[in-house]
Amino acid sequence: MSKQLSTMLIKQLIDLDFPFVKTERKGEILNSSVLRLNLKNKNQFHILDLFKLNSSLKQFIRILYLLKNPKVPTDFIIYIWCNNQYIRELIELFLVEYKLSKYFVLCDYFPLISLTETKDKQKFLFVLGDPWTEKPSQMLEARVLYNKIFLVSSLNFKQERPNLNLYKIQNDLSDYKKLLVLLVIIERIIGDPKNHNLKK
Repeated sequence: MSKQLSTMLIKQLIDLDFPFVKTERKGEILNSSVLRLNLKNKNQFHILDLFKLNSSLKQFIRILYLLKNPKVPTDFIIYIWCNNQYIRELIELFLVEYKLSKYFVLCDYFPLISLTETKDKQKFLFVLGDPWTEKPSQMLEARVLYNKIFLVSSLNFKQERPNLNLYKIQNDLSDYKKLLVLLVIIERIIGDPKNHNLKK
């Protein structure tokens, strides 16, 4: 069963163009690119390592299941840190539409977290894009760990330097279709099962 599910996920990633990243930017490093294509119209594509991509998405799914585990109920909050206004607004519209806003905090700067209010909550930070400071390693240690955020995942096209040792989904954030797929995954796991048949 596990092998079948893994095969299905890989097939879906291919069908949804997840491994293909279009780029005309220079100087950005894909640490999981395995091939570069130049088509006749001069668009350049990277093909991501499908197995690394499959593994990173499964890790993302496991984190969400850990937060919303019906066998071990726990309060949780998901911080989404993104410096792109349009992406934040898109996410906010989605969260409101599917009644998920109570689980999320959207921010364009590192979230100010009240340790008193979130003392008994699991905290997950999902970093979209590249909003890190000039000294990301110090920021990570000083802010993320101080605020007791032990689950940190990121979605970014390029390889961060230094490597922040986060759970990483490497892809192009400007491809909104891929972002919507991730939002649907979040809704399917975090959302109320009663609403799943209401939206098409």
